[in-house]
Amino acid sequence: MKRGFKITGLIIGSLLVLIIAAGLVIPVIFKDRIRDKVENQINSMVNSRVAFSGYKLSLFRAFPNVAFTLKDLTVTGIDIFEGDTLAAVKSFSLVFNLMSLFGDGGYEIKSVTVNDLLVNAIVREDGVANWDIMKETPDQVEDTTAIKQPSSMQVALNKFIISDGRVYYTDRQSGMTASIGDLDFNLSGNMAGSETELDFDLTAGNTDFEMNRIPWLTNATIGFRAGIDAMLDSMKFTLRDNVFKINDIALSFSGTAAMPDDDIDLDMIFSAPETSFKSLLSLIPAFYMKGYEDLNASGTMTLDGVIKGIYSSADSTLPDVALNLKVSDGLISYPALPEKITDINIAGTVQTDGRDMDKTVAEVSSFHFMLAGNPFDMNLTMATPISDPA
Repeated sequence: MKRGFKITGLIIGSLLVLIIAAGLVIPVIFKDRIRDKVENQINSMVNSRVAFSGYKLSLFRAFPNVAFTLKDLTVTGIDIFEGDTLAAVKSFSLVFNLMSLFGDGGYEIKSVTVNDLLVNAIVREDGVANWDIMKETPDQVEDTTAIKQPSSMQVALNKFIISDGRVYYTDRQSGMTASIGDLDFNLSGNMAGSETELDFDLTAGNTDFEMNRIPWLTNATIGFRAGIDAMLDSMKFTLRDNVFKINDIALSFSGTAAMPDDDIDLDMIFSAPETSFKSLLSLIPAFYMKGYEDLNASGTMTLDGVIKGIYSSADSTLPDVALNLKVSDGLISYPALPEKITDINIAGTVQTDGRDMDKTVAEVSSFHFMLAGNPFDMNLTMATPISDPA
């Protein structure tokens, strides 16, 4: 019996020594080979300049997988985007299935972690986007009778993380700009199957959005947490329990988003079931609220709508949006005002045409409030906001 325990102990000890030795030797012996594979894989997939200052290989961090980290990774445009930085990353970490690096079945990626991300997305006046850098693969040629070869990169992700990101978007064709700072993103779930459940968590601050020189959001905070039923083969996603926050407004969505090709097909409804009138005021850009930081507001608000249609960066098409807003029993007070604004009641709708934003119609059918005992009432209809506001 003692001899059996001794043999077992020797076997376990030997295995531990082998594991430790592998952790020390494999990263040294195969480091250049793994780097070459990663460099070749990246350069074979994109039409851009990809560079990084260094890399780190670790077996212990993700054993029995291997962790590979690129440091100071940059993606720079070529040709018409010469000199423009599409993306820059302080560190970009991949966790691979170790054995897949040395076989013929492709490289199996388990997780991706991106730290200190910068993205600078640009659409030119002619509609060409700087992120359209993927090279055509052999199975994208016109000969549809050819047998497609399996991809050399197999994604079996369980987690995708972005921390401390910044995103800038400039669409010169449609006159749209946006920026997001303090971006943190976490996507988890089994992404290897054709059907799966995903957990989505995103937070961002310092968010700006401007269209046709009109600022719609300034220094806003955004958050989105959702459970998603994903059909990865057809790239169709159905939302489960979720909450989307813009400043103090919390929205819930239901519906689907599909991405069969480059476009995004949206079919969703949304509502703000628990929202106050003060939450609506939080959407007013900070620029217009200077000097009114002590403003107080109360009352109830309902907000709901529909988003339906195609988003396409190729022709700057946006989905159609229908929005309904109602404010009841609102009140605004401000220390510098001798009287409160009371009995605020508002009813309004907005309809946008994603193919032609000039067809947007905004209507305020009722706008009422009381000030110092005096009633104020008005209604408003705005059409052709781009070519001829009326």
